[in-house]
Amino acid sequence: MTIDDANQFLNPLAFVTLGTVLGAILNKIFASLDKNRLYWFFYGFSILCGCFLAYSAVATSYAAINGTWYFTLICNLALVAITRFYLKKKNIYKTSELDNVINDFTGKADKDYINLLCGDINFFGDGPNEMDKHAQYTYLRTARFKEINILCFPPKNNSERIRYGKILADMQGVKMRYYQPNEANLSLRGRITRYQGGDRLLMYFKISKQTYQAIETDTANSNGALYKNIWNLIWDLAKVPDQAELQQFMDLAKK
Repeated sequence: MTIDDANQFLNPLAFVTLGTVLGAILNKIFASLDKNRLYWFFYGFSILCGCFLAYSAVATSYAAINGTWYFTLICNLALVAITRFYLKKKNIYKTSELDNVINDFTGKADKDYINLLCGDINFFGDGPNEMDKHAQYTYLRTARFKEINILCFPPKNNSERIRYGKILADMQGVKMRYYQPNEANLSLRGRITRYQGGDRLLMYFKISKQTYQAIETDTANSNGALYKNIWNLIWDLAKVPDQAELQQFMDLAKK
């Protein structure tokens, strides 16, 4: 077997092997919900291809630039674009990362209304000082929605009453309702708002300690429509606190 014979056999084998490796990495990326850096392998491959294309053009005094060269360049650019816009997107976040995801979602809204599915609303912080420094709270406060609908638990102590009162005092258009019965709380947390004339939802679920899965969708999606219907049902069943109770919360928050 000559070197040319070996190259004719090895070159296709190398490309088949590379394709298999890329396919395996791609499958791993989509199979894993956790954020990872496997997509950098595709960036590295694109850089390698780009260097080879540049070298082949210069080394041959640009004689290598033909239809095949341009086709390879287009494919390489397409790989970079696909990696950038599809392979980097994941939906599992640490608590520190979730603030940006929620604020980005909130910032895109039309500001007509926003619905919050909560528990005791302690994700904003335990007390007024923490709340004033919390990224989600300060962003929501400055967004100035016309209407903020909050589903939450009835407060059990003064600490929770102060937290609720601060929200009522700091933000306009706040309406609170309590899960009724308590079993109506499905441990589902999220936000629903309006964006470009359609309802958008961001639902997040606790996977483990300080780790959440966040899913953004709309009511055109069957799951999105289901979540919106669940909200409507729970909101209609929820208990409406009287104005005197809410005023008591605000008075406590001002002390």
